[in-house]
Amino acid sequence: MFLTKNISKTQRYMFSTSQQEKLIFIAAGSPSHDLQASRFMQSLNENSNNEYTFIGIGGPLMLQQGLRTSYDNMNKFLDKPFFPLKNFLRFHIARAYHPYMAYTHYANSKVLRHLRKETNLFEDIVNKNKVPSAFITFGNEFFMQKLYVDVLETFEVNKLLKPPTFFYNRSRFFQRYEFMEYLDHFFYTIPEVQYNYFNNFQFPSTCVGHEGVGRAIQYLFQKSKAHPNNLASQNSLRIAKDPQQHKEIVEKLVQEQRNISRKELNIPEKQHVFLLVPGNTKNEIKFAVKLLSKTITEFFKIPQLQNVSKQDFSIIITADSAENKSYIDGLLSQNPINGLQVHTVNGEEEKFAAMCAADVGIPMNGEVVSECAALQLPSVIISNMPFVWAYLNQLYNNFNSDINYSIKGEAYHELISTAANPYKLADEIFDIYNDSKLRYHFADRYANVIHEMIPKNLTSSSASTELMNLGKVEIEERGYSYNIMSNKVLKAARAYDSLDKNVPHFKLNEIRNEKLLKSAF
Repeated sequence: MFLTKNISKTQRYMFSTSQQEKLIFIAAGSPSHDLQASRFMQSLNENSNNEYTFIGIGGPLMLQQGLRTSYDNMNKFLDKPFFPLKNFLRFHIARAYHPYMAYTHYANSKVLRHLRKETNLFEDIVNKNKVPSAFITFGNEFFMQKLYVDVLETFEVNKLLKPPTFFYNRSRFFQRYEFMEYLDHFFYTIPEVQYNYFNNFQFPSTCVGHEGVGRAIQYLFQKSKAHPNNLASQNSLRIAKDPQQHKEIVEKLVQEQRNISRKELNIPEKQHVFLLVPGNTKNEIKFAVKLLSKTITEFFKIPQLQNVSKQDFSIIITADSAENKSYIDGLLSQNPINGLQVHTVNGEEEKFAAMCAADVGIPMNGEVVSECAALQLPSVIISNMPFVWAYLNQLYNNFNSDINYSIKGEAYHELISTAANPYKLADEIFDIYNDSKLRYHFADRYANVIHEMIPKNLTSSSASTELMNLGKVEIEERGYSYNIMSNKVLKAARAYDSLDKNVPHFKLNEIRNEKLLKSAF
């Protein structure tokens, strides 16, 4: 086991809160987590008025949000590796000898070896002026467990009070027991999913869902002319406490915005609109746009559509940045979608407007799938997963999207790897085109999950009000994922900052349990 060298006794007891720089350690466990971690950092900066400086492991988006020191290259981690969430023996999957996980463990070991031998990370975090007030890590539990072991044993060896520790991942239920020893709190995105003998396993945790779900509902509330505008703010939402009532309210608001969005995009009501949400990396965008171009050709070869005019259809493609919008426009010039009008839009509000205007969604697997479900858009999920991982996904998991894990079934069909081909996708979107009632079927299947993906505020309240011709509706206060997370981490970090660090080492555990954890949580 790696342990850092002891710092001197004099240095150990010379903590001064007035001189000590306030730090938070943050680490992204894959390139995909760079976005999630950066949004958390942005929220924490806003809530704390830039009180804390960030150090850790991150990428370009985290650097933009103020990551001062990155101790290693985040791109050494595998991006979106296959991970079995069911039908497996947890003990074996965590071991390096497991053939399906060996590459993941190898990539993790390179980063950990670099941190131990070629950086000053473990010396820095116990330096009197560099002790982080909190640790939070995102994804890649196998690496993060080993990192936390080294970090917290470094504090123990140097007889220092351990800061509060947090971890963000898809689900709390699949974490290994030994990981719990090093964590104070879990943030997880998949609400109430359960498959195996972890049924009785509990740990302090918060379901934060997906940020985009809350923002989609916020968009509906703020844009609606019929809805009270005091139910949505920058940091909170007030939604119906009953999931079915919430679903009915969203249905009315989506219809309202559908008409507005179609007018803005000059799309006639009679047109059938396909929406492509192609991801945020160039590889994902290229894969999705090429797939759609070929799919539309196959779609109009279906016998039932031989007498249907292409003028009755149009396409919207969303981009998350001006750069990606330009890239999409370039791909469309190389892979034209003949006979159909194509609209490309850029920005979050424009994306939500397009979801309201569309009849069929084709999202790349990720949080955007939950946004489609939140706005009740019938969708087919596509994923550019390597063939071997796709095979293993079918062998172990059956499905890969968080939204389907949540309902323990597949409502939105998932096309992964070789299944994400023009012929299969054309058949799937035809099924949705041919049966308009599927919109209500999907909305019913996902109603409870979507409701839970909008997290409760730390101090939640409820009240009754007249709403959307539904009579008296009981509403409760909810929040947004990163705001909930940042407030909880901020509270714990400030609790740690307020404690006297100059205490005898034999009282450290007592102070941590009785003062830090009780104040923080």
